[in-house]
Amino acid sequence: MKSSEKLKQCLLQFNTRHEFQPGQLVKWKHSMAHKNMPKEGDVAIVVETIDPPIFDQEGRVGSSYFQETLDIKLGVIADDGIFRVYHYDSRRFMPAEE
Repeated sequence: MKSSEKLKQCLLQFNTRHEFQPGQLVKWKHSMAHKNMPKEGDVAIVVETIDPPIFDQEGRVGSSYFQETLDIKLGVIADDGIFRVYHYDSRRFMPAEE
């Protein structure tokens, strides 16, 4: 696949939104995992949806996290076995089959 076709496909996928509810299992959309957790292929659980969304203030200009839209909190099991909750952009996720 040409890179221009992949870019168009990724944009379409990124802009396809899903309505998530607390307790729902989700996973990264293909080519959208830009953080270490959850690992690609692993599931996370929706803890809370955030409306209106907040925007990442930690990232610097030029960082992929700069002003990132954070509109969902997901729970994951970390490598140490601890349940952790992180903020994400829900556009990067899709429902996971149970």
